[in-house]
Amino acid sequence: MKRLIRISILMLGLVGAYASASVPQVPAPDGSPVVRPPQQTLPR
Repeated sequence: MKRLIRISILMLGLVGAYASASVPQVPAPDGSPVVRPPQQTLPR
């Protein structure tokens, strides 16, 4: 039973790594791949 749990956790990790690697990175307009929300100024 423990072996089945270990194998399933390993498989989930491998599938997650493959899925995250297969998603293409879209660069932000400023050239950095980090997506940040736009700065909003609040009216005073």
